[in-house]
Amino acid sequence: MIGWLGDELEEIITYTNGNGQSQVKHQLQLAVASARASVSFDDRVQTDLHDRFWIDPDEKRGIVFGTSLNGLGLKLALVDRLSNDDVETILSHLQV
Repeated sequence: MIGWLGDELEEIITYTNGNGQSQVKHQLQLAVASARASVSFDDRVQTDLHDRFWIDPDEKRGIVFGTSLNGLGLKLALVDRLSNDDVETILSHLQV
């Protein structure tokens, strides 16, 4: 999945509720580091969101996951593109 992001990826910001998501974040960091050594990570606490969002704030585009990353493929789950308006709404909650 990291491969399609291209060479422009510079930073990944994760927002969690602060309740022990360290194993999944660590796996993400390892996967990214193996593909892109120069990507920085910033972890922030945010409790307003439930679903998982992958957002490109510069391009105002993104996708939503109705499950955790480690839950993908285990059961039926929604993965869908977000509209530009939805991305802007989410970014306003994140104060990006």
